[in-house]
Amino acid sequence: MTHRVTIRLDGDNSATETFEENVPIQNSCINIFTNYKNNNWIESYTTSIIDSSSKNEIIDFDSADRWLAYRAELQAITGDSDITEFTSTIISAVDV
Repeated sequence: MTHRVTIRLDGDNSATETFEENVPIQNSCINIFTNYKNNNWIESYTTSIIDSSSKNEIIDFDSADRWLAYRAELQAITGDSDITEFTSTIISAVDV
């Protein structure tokens, strides 16, 4: 069953990429995302602009467990540090 996660990002220009390849820690996050996408563990990814400084990212995972694994991998890299100009809030994580 698909597990849909909606993440609200606030604080930077909503038109900018969440992660930049030229920032090593952010590039590591991009690599994790790419690995999940290439293995079809991420079924789809969309971004919707809310306003000039806010956007929602909607990620469909192949399961709730995969979302938890993805989140754990990101947290292992980032710890509790802020690595982007965005503040993220998980709006929902539900089976669809």
